[in-house]
Amino acid sequence: MMVKRAPQDVSLSSTVTVADYRAFKRAKDKESIADFVYQRFQERYLKPFESKEHKHGFAMMACACLMVETLEAFWTGSAKSGLSGVAFSQFFDRVDHFSSLREHGRLFYKHVRCGVMHQGETTGGWRIRRDTSQLFDAENLVIDATRFLSALEESLREYCDLLKASPWESEVWSRLQMKMRFICAGALVPPEYLDVPVAS
Repeated sequence: MMVKRAPQDVSLSSTVTVADYRAFKRAKDKESIADFVYQRFQERYLKPFESKEHKHGFAMMACACLMVETLEAFWTGSAKSGLSGVAFSQFFDRVDHFSSLREHGRLFYKHVRCGVMHQGETTGGWRIRRDTSQLFDAENLVIDATRFLSALEESLREYCDLLKASPWESEVWSRLQMKMRFICAGALVPPEYLDVPVAS
């Protein structure tokens, strides 16, 4: 049985509901939407690792992989997060903070993302550390989880800054709004509460 929920009853972040997002959208309030996007990602993927005593590289990379897939889905307007190495390749190719991982997207997906998510360990000789001097050591296939998350946070800031600076009618806003329609529909907010119909 599925329960439909009213927009004011569905939280998208700690301070924003679907109803709030819709009000921001109607007002074309780019600042509030960009701040909400930053808050949502910060709360879900970055804040859990602010405490030094509870950090673990594998948990950090599991969250980091989810964040890469979700950020890329916001960037492309996709209904689902990346289901293959393509999302990682596109993200690493597009975001300068991850330039050291260009050409390694599919292998990263296979040996880090899928390894951590499905096996509870990396595969193919890839390793996760938190004490190296670089984000990715290609020679030894070592990812520094702390540097990776820091680069993700910087990428998130840049994405939100781009939203604030871009015209409402731009492609970056069109894709964000597509992704938000899928998010709201996934929260079982009925289509009549959304601005446009959601394809089945």
